[in-house]
Amino acid sequence: MTYGFLLSEAAKTLPDPDTAFLDATLLLARCLLISRTELLSRLSLAWNPESNKDALAAFQVLLERRRSGESVAAILGEKEFFGRSFMVNGAVLIPRPDTETLVQAALEVGDQLELLVKQHSGAKGSSCGVRVHDACTGSGAVAISIACERPLWQVSASDISEEALSVARQNSIRLLEQETPRKEIEFFPSDLLSTFLSFEASHETKAEAKAEMNAEIKAERRAAFDIITANPPYVPHNDVDAMFETGCKEPRLALDGGQDGLDYIRRLIPQAKTLLAPGGYLLFESDPFQVASICAMLTESGFEGLRVWLDLAGRQRVTGGHLPSAD
Repeated sequence: MTYGFLLSEAAKTLPDPDTAFLDATLLLARCLLISRTELLSRLSLAWNPESNKDALAAFQVLLERRRSGESVAAILGEKEFFGRSFMVNGAVLIPRPDTETLVQAALEVGDQLELLVKQHSGAKGSSCGVRVHDACTGSGAVAISIACERPLWQVSASDISEEALSVARQNSIRLLEQETPRKEIEFFPSDLLSTFLSFEASHETKAEAKAEMNAEIKAERRAAFDIITANPPYVPHNDVDAMFETGCKEPRLALDGGQDGLDYIRRLIPQAKTLLAPGGYLLFESDPFQVASICAMLTESGFEGLRVWLDLAGRQRVTGGHLPSAD
């Protein structure tokens, strides 16, 4: 028996035919303590059952976990996203390739904002420090990817789950240290953007009581961000139930978006409008069938320049728009 035959036979027992062989190779590579590339180079070589006895036993355990519905990323505790390896566990949603579209959209509109500022001010060369906040950050994949790609931008993130924030902080420390030493992302516990709205309200009350803050200063503080990104829970409730019936192991909190999947987006749009600077962008990931409804909500809330970004499969994945500019 060769390594290739062992992998082919194992792949036949796994639930997703499209990824079964890939899944099997990732799991066996972990058990053998080698890279997937090294394992693929051995496909035609003979498998030695005696010397690989312990690895085979571990492989069978991991295969059974995969057959029970657990994702390979959850089993291995890591997932590649935007060219980087993120630690994941049961507290966070596994980053999907589709979500890379959200990062790409944020980088695109952020670069446009920088260009506009430079053209308006005549500045050259340096970054104007685009301020980005990622809501519902989970593992931190979106926020950290943006921070790594644009080190001079100011990036923060939030999540309602303290367990998820713990994972995000660990990913941030490790990945930013590798790529951009001394760069930091600030993480906040928050139900969507409520923490920032509460902060704003409390400071306004104090300022009004002391009569020390004029309207312009209030508006400047309120405009906390130039871009707000979000991959909120957007799966309709009944669909989430079906996912768990078929073995889904990811946190329901990160998936369930209510009856039509739009509960969190309905709440987030007016919150973001309060916190975005003039001309600032709000960007959502969603299911393609929700895009029309999201566009209608954004338009109703006064957002302009609506646009939809396609994922790698050509599906409508990210919807966004910007507030009117100050000009």
